[in-house]
Amino acid sequence: MTYHIKQIINNSVKSVAIVNQHSSPDGRDSQIVLPDRNVGIANPIEIQHLTLSGTISYESAATQKILNVYTALDNWFLWDNGKSALIGVREGLPNDNSTLYKGEGTNLVLTIRRDGQIEFAKA
Repeated sequence: MTYHIKQIINNSVKSVAIVNQHSSPDGRDSQIVLPDRNVGIANPIEIQHLTLSGTISYESAATQKILNVYTALDNWFLWDNGKSALIGVREGLPNDNSTLYKGEGTNLVLTIRRDGQIEFAKA
């Protein structure tokens, strides 16, 4: 099962831009979420599966058609590793793959903390 973002909570002082780089026929490719907003997503944002193995650098992730999240802190690329984990790499730590959610594919809540860090939880 695939991961989908069903809700975005932006607790930061800056707007957040979410861009889905793969084509989406129903127009759910991007969202702008203003500061201090909690937004439900009618058509959940899909997080693509990435078939590359091993550590994926920020530069390599940038060439893939995967989810891109811009926060006040950093620019993130996110993907489903196909092994029940949502993985991300950010521009500030370009060779550090972080597990952002562990568990079977499901609907998720993306929270952007006040400091610009991102967190995921089951919706």
